[in-house]
Amino acid sequence: MGIIKILDEKVSNMIAAGEVVENPASMVKELLENSIDAKSTYIKINIKNGNRYVKISDNGKGMTKDDVLLSVERHATSKISTKEDLSNILTYGFRGEALSSISAVSKMSISSKTAEDSIGTFISLSGGKVTNLKEVQREKGTEIEIKDLFFNTPARLKFLRKESTEFRYIKDIVTQEALANPNISIILSFEDKEVLRTSGRGMKNTILEIFGKNTLQNVVSFPLGFLGNTSLNRSNKDGIFVFINNRPVKSKIIEEALIDGYYTKLMKGRYPFAILFIEIDPKEVDVNVHPSKKIVKFSDEKYIYDYVHDAVIEKLIGDEDFVTPSIPITNKSENNFLDVSDFTDFTPKTFKEEVIKSEPMSFDIPEPVKNYEVNDFNILDSFNKSSEENKEDTSSFENTSYNFSN
Repeated sequence: MGIIKILDEKVSNMIAAGEVVENPASMVKELLENSIDAKSTYIKINIKNGNRYVKISDNGKGMTKDDVLLSVERHATSKISTKEDLSNILTYGFRGEALSSISAVSKMSISSKTAEDSIGTFISLSGGKVTNLKEVQREKGTEIEIKDLFFNTPARLKFLRKESTEFRYIKDIVTQEALANPNISIILSFEDKEVLRTSGRGMKNTILEIFGKNTLQNVVSFPLGFLGNTSLNRSNKDGIFVFINNRPVKSKIIEEALIDGYYTKLMKGRYPFAILFIEIDPKEVDVNVHPSKKIVKFSDEKYIYDYVHDAVIEKLIGDEDFVTPSIPITNKSENNFLDVSDFTDFTPKTFKEEVIKSEPMSFDIPEPVKNYEVNDFNILDSFNKSSEENKEDTSSFENTSYNFSN
Protein backbone atom coordinates (compact mmCIF):
# COMPACT_ATOMS: atom_id res chain seq x y z
CA MET A 1 0.00 0.00 0.00
CA GLY A 2 1.34 3.43 -0.94
CA ILE A 3 2.13 6.14 1.58
CA ILE A 4 0.68 9.06 -0.42
CA LYS A 5 -2.95 9.95 0.22
CA ILE A 6 -5.40 12.77 -0.42
CA LEU A 7 -5.71 15.12 2.54
CA ASP A 8 -8.99 15.45 4.34
CA GLU A 9 -10.77 18.65 3.24
CA LYS A 10 -10.67 20.06 6.78
CA VAL A 11 -6.90 19.60 6.96
CA SER A 12 -6.32 21.12 3.51
CA ASN A 13 -8.45 24.11 4.47
CA MET A 14 -6.32 24.61 7.57
CA ILE A 15 -3.18 24.57 5.45
CA ALA A 16 -4.68 27.14 3.07
CA ALA A 17 -5.69 29.24 6.06
CA GLY A 18 -2.11 29.19 7.29
CA GLU A 19 -0.97 30.66 3.97
CA VAL A 20 -3.61 33.41 3.84
CA VAL A 21 -4.12 34.24 7.52
CA GLU A 22 -0.57 34.63 8.76
CA ASN A 23 -1.68 37.01 11.51
CA PRO A 24 -4.58 39.42 12.17
CA ALA A 25 -2.99 42.06 9.92
CA SER A 26 -2.86 39.73 6.91
CA MET A 27 -6.53 38.93 7.46
CA VAL A 28 -7.45 42.62 7.67
CA LYS A 29 -5.51 43.22 4.44
CA GLU A 30 -7.55 40.55 2.60
CA LEU A 31 -10.86 41.91 3.90
CA LEU A 32 -9.96 45.56 3.28
CA GLU A 33 -8.82 44.92 -0.27
CA ASN A 34 -12.03 43.01 -0.99
CA SER A 35 -13.99 46.06 0.16
CA ILE A 36 -11.89 48.33 -2.04
CA ASP A 37 -12.37 46.07 -5.06
CA ALA A 38 -16.13 46.20 -4.39
CA LYS A 39 -16.02 49.93 -5.29
CA SER A 40 -16.65 51.08 -1.72
CA THR A 41 -16.32 54.76 -0.89
CA TYR A 42 -16.62 54.24 2.87
CA ILE A 43 -14.98 51.45 4.90
CA LYS A 44 -15.02 51.08 8.67
CA ILE A 45 -12.85 48.63 10.61
CA ASN A 46 -13.10 47.87 14.32
CA ILE A 47 -10.56 45.70 16.16
CA LYS A 48 -11.17 44.15 19.58
CA ASN A 49 -10.27 41.27 21.87
CA GLY A 50 -6.50 41.28 21.40
CA ASN A 51 -6.89 41.65 17.62
CA ARG A 52 -8.86 38.41 17.41
CA TYR A 53 -12.13 40.25 16.69
CA VAL A 54 -12.49 42.20 13.45
CA LYS A 55 -15.56 43.84 11.98
CA ILE A 56 -15.31 45.50 8.59
CA SER A 57 -18.26 47.30 7.02
CA ASP A 58 -18.44 48.92 3.59
CA ASN A 59 -20.90 50.54 1.20
CA GLY A 60 -19.64 48.65 -1.84
CA LYS A 61 -21.55 46.71 -4.49
CA GLY A 62 -22.57 43.98 -2.08
CA MET A 63 -23.38 40.36 -2.93
CA THR A 64 -26.46 38.38 -3.89
CA LYS A 65 -27.43 35.28 -1.92
CA ASP A 66 -25.73 33.03 -4.48
CA ASP A 67 -22.54 35.09 -4.33
CA VAL A 68 -22.52 35.04 -0.53
CA LEU A 69 -22.70 31.24 -0.58
CA LEU A 70 -19.96 30.96 -3.21
CA SER A 71 -17.69 33.50 -1.52
CA VAL A 72 -16.90 31.09 1.31
CA GLU A 73 -16.03 28.23 -1.03
CA ARG A 74 -12.40 27.53 -1.90
CA HIS A 75 -11.05 28.90 -5.19
CA ALA A 76 -14.17 30.98 -5.79
CA THR A 77 -13.50 34.48 -7.16
CA SER A 78 -15.04 37.21 -9.28
CA LYS A 79 -11.67 38.59 -10.35
CA ILE A 80 -10.30 36.07 -12.86
CA SER A 81 -11.79 33.54 -15.23
CA THR A 82 -8.98 32.46 -17.59
CA LYS A 83 -5.27 31.74 -17.24
CA GLU A 84 -4.52 34.91 -19.23
CA ASP A 85 -6.11 36.95 -16.45
CA LEU A 86 -3.30 35.89 -14.11
CA SER A 87 -0.83 38.16 -15.92
CA ASN A 88 -3.22 41.12 -16.18
CA ILE A 89 -4.39 41.55 -12.61
CA LEU A 90 -5.32 45.16 -11.83
CA THR A 91 -7.53 44.47 -8.82
CA TYR A 92 -5.93 43.96 -5.42
CA GLY A 93 -6.20 40.22 -5.33
CA PHE A 94 -7.70 37.11 -6.80
CA ARG A 95 -7.06 34.47 -4.15
CA GLY A 96 -10.51 32.97 -4.00
CA GLU A 97 -9.72 30.99 -0.88
CA ALA A 98 -9.43 34.10 1.33
CA LEU A 99 -12.88 34.04 2.97
CA SER A 100 -12.89 30.25 3.00
CA SER A 101 -9.52 30.20 4.74
CA ILE A 102 -10.48 32.89 7.25
CA SER A 103 -13.68 31.05 8.12
CA ALA A 104 -11.68 27.84 8.67
CA VAL A 105 -9.81 29.38 11.63
CA SER A 106 -12.50 31.63 13.11
CA LYS A 107 -16.18 32.16 13.79
CA MET A 108 -17.23 34.32 10.88
CA SER A 109 -20.43 35.97 9.70
CA ILE A 110 -21.18 37.82 6.46
CA SER A 111 -24.09 40.15 5.81
CA SER A 112 -24.49 41.63 2.34
CA LYS A 113 -26.93 43.17 -0.11
CA THR A 114 -26.79 44.58 -3.63
CA ALA A 115 -28.61 47.70 -4.81
CA GLU A 116 -30.89 45.57 -6.98
CA ASP A 117 -31.98 43.16 -4.23
CA SER A 118 -34.86 43.98 -1.91
CA ILE A 119 -33.49 41.82 0.88
CA GLY A 120 -29.99 41.01 2.13
CA THR A 121 -28.33 37.72 3.03
CA PHE A 122 -26.70 36.66 6.29
CA ILE A 123 -24.46 33.63 6.68
CA SER A 124 -22.45 32.45 9.68
CA LEU A 125 -19.72 29.84 9.85
CA SER A 126 -17.64 28.21 12.58
CA GLY A 127 -14.43 26.47 11.67
CA GLY A 128 -15.45 26.60 8.01
CA LYS A 129 -18.85 24.97 8.53
CA VAL A 130 -22.05 26.90 7.83
CA THR A 131 -24.11 27.33 11.01
CA ASN A 132 -26.80 29.76 9.83
CA LEU A 133 -28.22 31.20 6.62
CA LYS A 134 -31.08 33.69 6.53
CA GLU A 135 -32.49 36.81 4.91
CA VAL A 136 -31.92 40.17 6.62
CA GLN A 137 -32.90 43.79 6.15
CA ARG A 138 -29.86 45.98 5.51
CA GLU A 139 -28.42 48.69 3.27
CA LYS A 140 -26.34 48.04 0.16
CA GLY A 141 -22.85 46.84 0.97
CA THR A 142 -21.17 44.15 3.02
CA GLU A 143 -20.30 43.60 6.67
CA ILE A 144 -17.95 40.81 7.76
CA GLU A 145 -17.45 39.97 11.41
CA ILE A 146 -14.64 37.72 12.63
CA LYS A 147 -14.75 36.35 16.16
CA ASP A 148 -12.24 34.20 18.05
CA LEU A 149 -9.60 34.15 15.33
CA PHE A 150 -7.44 30.99 15.62
CA PHE A 151 -9.83 29.48 18.20
CA ASN A 152 -9.24 26.04 16.67
CA THR A 153 -5.53 26.47 15.89
CA PRO A 154 -3.88 27.02 19.29
CA ALA A 155 -0.39 26.72 17.82
CA ARG A 156 -0.97 29.73 15.57
CA LEU A 157 -2.55 31.64 18.46
CA LYS A 158 0.43 30.88 20.67
CA PHE A 159 2.87 32.48 18.25
CA LEU A 160 1.05 35.78 17.84
CA ARG A 161 3.09 38.73 19.05
CA LYS A 162 1.95 40.95 21.85
CA GLU A 163 -1.26 42.92 21.39
CA SER A 164 0.26 46.32 20.63
CA THR A 165 2.65 44.85 18.07
CA GLU A 166 -0.07 42.98 16.19
CA PHE A 167 -2.24 46.09 16.16
CA ARG A 168 0.67 48.15 14.82
CA TYR A 169 0.86 45.73 11.90
CA ILE A 170 -2.85 46.26 11.29
CA LYS A 171 -2.50 50.03 11.48
CA ASP A 172 0.41 49.94 9.01
CA ILE A 173 -1.69 47.93 6.54
CA VAL A 174 -4.61 50.35 6.84
CA THR A 175 -2.27 53.34 6.43
CA GLN A 176 -0.84 51.91 3.21
CA GLU A 177 -4.28 51.13 1.81
CA ALA A 178 -5.53 54.62 2.72
CA LEU A 179 -2.61 56.22 0.87
CA ALA A 180 -3.24 53.99 -2.14
CA ASN A 181 -6.93 54.93 -2.12
CA PRO A 182 -7.20 58.61 -1.16
CA ASN A 183 -10.73 58.87 -2.56
CA ILE A 184 -12.07 56.28 -0.13
CA SER A 185 -12.93 57.22 3.45
CA ILE A 186 -11.35 54.64 5.76
CA ILE A 187 -11.85 54.52 9.52
CA LEU A 188 -9.86 52.29 11.88
CA SER A 189 -10.91 51.83 15.51
CA PHE A 190 -9.43 49.86 18.38
CA GLU A 191 -11.83 48.79 21.12
CA ASP A 192 -14.38 51.26 19.65
CA LYS A 193 -11.89 54.14 19.91
CA GLU A 194 -11.05 55.80 16.60
CA VAL A 195 -7.37 55.57 15.71
CA LEU A 196 -7.25 56.65 12.08
CA ARG A 197 -9.73 58.39 9.79
CA THR A 198 -9.40 59.60 6.23
CA SER A 199 -12.07 61.67 4.55
CA GLY A 200 -11.67 60.35 1.00
CA ARG A 201 -11.09 63.92 -0.24
CA GLY A 202 -7.91 63.37 -2.21
CA MET A 203 -4.23 62.67 -1.67
CA LYS A 204 -3.15 65.82 0.11
CA ASN A 205 -6.02 65.63 2.57
CA THR A 206 -5.05 62.00 3.18
CA ILE A 207 -1.44 62.98 3.93
CA LEU A 208 -2.71 65.67 6.30
CA GLU A 209 -5.10 63.29 8.07
CA ILE A 210 -2.57 60.48 8.49
CA PHE A 211 0.73 62.28 9.09
CA GLY A 212 -0.32 65.78 10.17
CA LYS A 213 0.39 69.36 9.14
CA ASN A 214 4.13 69.17 9.66
CA THR A 215 4.52 66.43 7.09
CA LEU A 216 2.17 68.04 4.58
CA GLN A 217 4.07 71.29 4.95
CA ASN A 218 7.38 69.57 4.19
CA VAL A 219 6.49 67.46 1.14
CA VAL A 220 6.39 68.47 -2.51
CA SER A 221 4.68 66.75 -5.43
CA PHE A 222 6.56 65.48 -8.45
CA PRO A 223 5.63 63.20 -11.37
CA LEU A 224 6.00 60.00 -9.32
CA GLY A 225 4.30 61.12 -6.13
CA PHE A 226 5.56 63.09 -3.14
CA LEU A 227 9.03 63.75 -1.73
CA GLY A 228 9.86 65.01 1.74
CA ASN A 229 12.56 67.57 2.39
CA THR A 230 15.56 66.91 4.62
CA SER A 231 13.68 67.89 7.79
CA LEU A 232 11.63 64.69 7.43
CA ASN A 233 14.63 62.34 7.49
CA ARG A 234 14.58 59.32 9.77
CA SER A 235 16.74 56.39 10.86
CA ASN A 236 14.80 53.67 9.00
CA LYS A 237 12.86 53.14 5.77
CA ASP A 238 9.42 53.24 7.38
CA GLY A 239 8.75 56.62 5.79
CA ILE A 240 9.08 55.21 2.26
CA PHE A 241 5.78 54.12 0.71
CA VAL A 242 5.84 52.46 -2.71
CA PHE A 243 2.77 51.63 -4.79
CA ILE A 244 2.80 49.70 -8.05
CA ASN A 245 -0.49 50.01 -9.94
CA ASN A 246 -1.93 51.25 -6.64
CA ARG A 247 -0.80 48.12 -4.80
CA PRO A 248 1.34 48.80 -1.70
CA VAL A 249 4.55 46.81 -2.14
CA LYS A 250 8.15 46.51 -1.06
CA SER A 251 10.69 46.96 -3.84
CA LYS A 252 14.38 46.98 -3.06
CA ILE A 253 15.32 48.41 -6.46
CA ILE A 254 12.89 51.34 -6.11
CA GLU A 255 14.03 52.07 -2.56
CA GLU A 256 17.65 52.06 -3.70
CA ALA A 257 16.86 54.44 -6.56
CA LEU A 258 15.06 56.82 -4.19
CA ILE A 259 17.76 56.74 -1.50
CA ASP A 260 20.53 57.20 -4.07
CA GLY A 261 18.65 60.25 -5.34
CA TYR A 262 19.04 61.80 -1.86
CA TYR A 263 22.71 60.75 -1.68
CA THR A 264 24.17 64.24 -1.31
CA LYS A 265 21.24 65.56 0.74
CA LEU A 266 21.13 63.23 3.76
CA MET A 267 23.76 61.91 6.14
CA LYS A 268 24.68 58.25 5.93
CA GLY A 269 22.17 56.12 7.80
CA ARG A 270 19.33 58.62 7.35
CA TYR A 271 16.41 57.96 5.01
CA PRO A 272 13.88 60.22 3.29
CA PHE A 273 10.12 60.40 3.48
CA ALA A 274 8.50 59.62 0.15
CA ILE A 275 5.26 58.33 -1.34
CA LEU A 276 5.84 56.88 -4.80
CA PHE A 277 3.19 55.77 -7.30
CA ILE A 278 4.29 53.87 -10.39
CA GLU A 279 1.92 52.60 -13.03
CA ILE A 280 3.23 49.77 -15.20
CA ASP A 281 1.94 47.14 -17.57
CA PRO A 282 1.06 44.17 -15.29
CA LYS A 283 3.02 41.92 -17.66
CA GLU A 284 6.20 43.84 -16.79
CA VAL A 285 5.99 43.16 -13.05
CA ASP A 286 5.63 39.94 -11.08
CA VAL A 287 3.48 40.44 -7.98
CA ASN A 288 3.51 36.77 -7.04
CA VAL A 289 7.09 36.39 -5.83
CA HIS A 290 5.74 36.64 -2.28
CA PRO A 291 2.62 34.78 -1.04
CA SER A 292 1.02 37.99 0.22
CA LYS A 293 2.23 40.03 -2.81
CA LYS A 294 4.29 42.30 -0.55
CA ILE A 295 7.37 42.05 -2.76
CA VAL A 296 7.47 42.59 -6.52
CA LYS A 297 10.03 41.93 -9.25
CA PHE A 298 10.41 43.84 -12.52
CA SER A 299 11.30 42.44 -15.93
CA ASP A 300 13.74 45.34 -16.48
CA GLU A 301 15.15 46.39 -13.12
CA LYS A 302 17.83 48.68 -14.59
CA TYR A 303 15.19 50.69 -16.42
CA ILE A 304 12.99 51.05 -13.34
CA TYR A 305 16.01 52.10 -11.25
CA ASP A 306 17.00 54.79 -13.75
CA TYR A 307 13.39 55.90 -14.17
CA VAL A 308 12.88 56.52 -10.45
CA HIS A 309 16.39 57.80 -9.73
CA ASP A 310 16.34 60.34 -12.58
CA ALA A 311 12.90 61.66 -11.58
CA VAL A 312 14.02 62.13 -7.95
CA ILE A 313 17.31 63.80 -8.94
CA GLU A 314 15.53 66.16 -11.33
CA LYS A 315 13.12 67.29 -8.63
CA LEU A 316 15.73 67.69 -5.89
CA ILE A 317 18.15 69.62 -8.08
CA GLY A 318 15.37 71.86 -9.35
CA ASP A 319 14.09 72.84 -5.91
CA GLU A 320 17.07 73.31 -3.55
CA ASP A 321 15.25 75.80 -1.30
CA PHE A 322 12.59 73.20 -0.54
CA VAL A 323 14.98 70.27 -0.16
CA THR A 324 17.04 71.99 2.56
CA PRO A 325 14.86 74.58 4.32
CA SER A 326 16.92 77.30 5.98
CA ILE A 327 14.34 78.70 8.39
CA PRO A 328 11.26 77.24 10.09
CA ILE A 329 7.80 78.06 8.74
CA THR A 330 6.11 80.92 10.62
CA ASN A 331 2.56 82.27 10.87
CA LYS A 332 1.02 83.51 7.64
CA SER A 333 -2.55 83.77 8.85
CA GLU A 334 -4.51 84.14 12.04
CA ASN A 335 -6.94 81.43 11.00
CA ASN A 336 -6.76 78.16 12.89
CA PHE A 337 -7.96 75.95 10.02
CA LEU A 338 -5.71 74.40 7.40
CA ASP A 339 -7.61 74.42 4.12
CA VAL A 340 -6.16 72.08 1.50
CA SER A 341 -9.21 72.11 -0.74
CA ASP A 342 -7.56 74.46 -3.25
CA PHE A 343 -4.47 72.26 -3.74
CA THR A 344 -4.10 70.62 -7.13
CA ASP A 345 -4.15 66.93 -6.35
CA PHE A 346 -1.58 64.45 -7.58
CA THR A 347 -2.06 62.24 -10.64
CA PRO A 348 0.61 59.54 -11.12
CA LYS A 349 2.47 59.28 -14.41
CA THR A 350 2.48 56.00 -16.28
CA PHE A 351 5.68 53.93 -16.27
CA LYS A 352 7.96 54.76 -19.22
CA GLU A 353 6.07 58.02 -19.84
CA GLU A 354 8.35 61.00 -20.20
CA VAL A 355 9.11 62.56 -16.83
CA ILE A 356 8.17 66.22 -16.81
CA LYS A 357 9.22 68.77 -14.27
CA SER A 358 6.41 69.87 -11.98
CA GLU A 359 6.14 73.17 -10.18
CA PRO A 360 6.65 73.05 -6.40
CA MET A 361 3.49 73.21 -4.36
CA SER A 362 2.80 76.30 -2.30
CA PHE A 363 1.68 75.65 1.26
CA ASP A 364 0.00 78.24 3.46
CA ILE A 365 0.24 77.00 7.04
CA PRO A 366 -1.88 79.12 9.39
CA GLU A 367 -0.20 78.34 12.68
CA PRO A 368 3.31 77.48 13.88
CA VAL A 369 4.19 73.88 13.28
CA LYS A 370 6.94 72.22 15.25
CA ASN A 371 9.75 70.33 13.57
CA TYR A 372 8.88 66.81 14.64
CA GLU A 373 11.49 64.29 15.61
CA VAL A 374 11.86 61.42 13.18
CA ASN A 375 9.69 59.09 15.27
CA ASP A 376 6.72 61.45 14.95
CA PHE A 377 5.86 60.12 11.50
CA ASN A 378 3.83 57.30 12.96
CA ILE A 379 0.48 58.32 14.42
CA LEU A 380 0.78 55.47 16.89
CA ASP A 381 4.35 56.35 17.82
CA SER A 382 3.97 54.40 21.04
CA PHE A 383 3.63 51.29 18.93
CA ASN A 384 6.90 51.93 17.10
CA LYS A 385 9.29 51.37 19.99
CA SER A 386 10.47 48.08 18.57
CA SER A 387 13.42 47.85 20.93
CA GLU A 388 11.01 47.53 23.82
CA GLU A 389 8.53 45.21 22.14
CA ASN A 390 9.65 42.06 23.87
CA LYS A 391 9.95 43.72 27.24
CA GLU A 392 6.46 45.15 27.59
CA ASP A 393 3.61 43.36 29.28
CA THR A 394 0.49 43.13 27.11
CA SER A 395 -1.60 44.43 29.95
CA SER A 396 0.14 47.79 29.71
CA PHE A 397 -1.49 48.38 26.33
CA GLU A 398 -4.94 48.46 27.88
CA ASN A 399 -3.88 50.86 30.58
CA THR A 400 -2.16 53.38 28.34
CA SER A 401 -3.82 56.45 26.85
CA TYR A 402 -2.66 57.25 23.33
CA ASN A 403 -2.99 60.61 21.63
CA PHE A 404 -3.60 60.01 17.95
CA SER A 405 -4.04 63.60 16.85
CA ASN A 406 -1.32 65.88 15.64
